[in-house]
Amino acid sequence: MGRRAKYLTLEAKKEAHRVQRRELKRRPSTAHARQEENRRYYYKKKPPPIVPGEVVRHASLPLSWTDWRSIFVRFLQGEDMLVLDEVELELEDIVSLVGYPPYPARLTNLECFDNIWGPISAALHGRMTWEYVGEINEKITSRSRTPDVDLRIELWAEYAELLERRQILIHPYLS
Repeated sequence: MGRRAKYLTLEAKKEAHRVQRRELKRRPSTAHARQEENRRYYYKKKPPPIVPGEVVRHASLPLSWTDWRSIFVRFLQGEDMLVLDEVELELEDIVSLVGYPPYPARLTNLECFDNIWGPISAALHGRMTWEYVGEINEKITSRSRTPDVDLRIELWAEYAELLERRQILIHPYLS
């Protein structure tokens, strides 16, 4: 007594199993789930990114514009306009100077540009620091409940993006 055999031979049973596995592998949900599982396992075992030594060294150097500390502090607090005797910079000018080259010719071709670079660089540094602090505060609140593996995946993605940006800035003609 018992149930009737589904496959009469061992070879038929193996073939049916192969067909079934092939069909399961073709399902997009199965393939995607397997890839996601492999990806999560990879990032779980991969150590967090390490900041290059020269970047750490550069970051530990003292600020060079102590003469313009008040400008740095104003922009660190969110100010968005710099008025000097020779030039007036608005937010879009500051944002364009923070980005990648080429920079606006109307700013860099000024005769007095070398003389006013100190205050401008202090303003740029203050603005970038203000934006960075805002980004970090946002990330802290959004990532406080993020699983460790997801956080590592995000860190590696950001690390790759920063390395790419760094290469563009160091070697602008190679990209």
